[in-house]
Amino acid sequence: MAVANNTKTKCTNNKEKPFNYCVMGGTFDRLHAGHKLLLRTASALAKKVFVGIVSDEFEDKLRLKKKFGELIQPYEIRLKNLSEFVKTLDTQFVLESLTDPYGPAISDATADVIVVSRETIRTAIKINKIRTERSLNPLQICIVPFIKLEDGQILSSTLLRQREKHKQRTSGGKET
Repeated sequence: MAVANNTKTKCTNNKEKPFNYCVMGGTFDRLHAGHKLLLRTASALAKKVFVGIVSDEFEDKLRLKKKFGELIQPYEIRLKNLSEFVKTLDTQFVLESLTDPYGPAISDATADVIVVSRETIRTAIKINKIRTERSLNPLQICIVPFIKLEDGQILSSTLLRQREKHKQRTSGGKET
């Protein structure tokens, strides 16, 4: 993991959390080990964590861009899975729906860190550009590594949806 602004340093897991308010967001479809690593990292870094979960309405707009988007779980299921997981972490979490790509990350002056994967680093950089234009301090960017599976593929919701689609095709269209 690396915290990036203009320089990269190691993310720390001190008992004294180095940040006050972390922001992060995503679809969180088929909550998996990669998502959990992002959430654990945010919990280790900040006293409070905002998690924006892409709403069904916003997701409908994104489905045209996402592979196997028709298989993305409904918002309520994604929210329930996240709620259950964050209860196991020692941090205050705020879970809310996202209706745009940035949520409060571009306007909340109290936010001081964002946790992302390599897949979403560009969004974090764009958020910092907007924050700077609005005279807000840029967020420290903590980049969490991908999780590689035994077969060498990177764990992602897209991969899980792809496997589900393949399973549906090979079972004659029936869900098992």
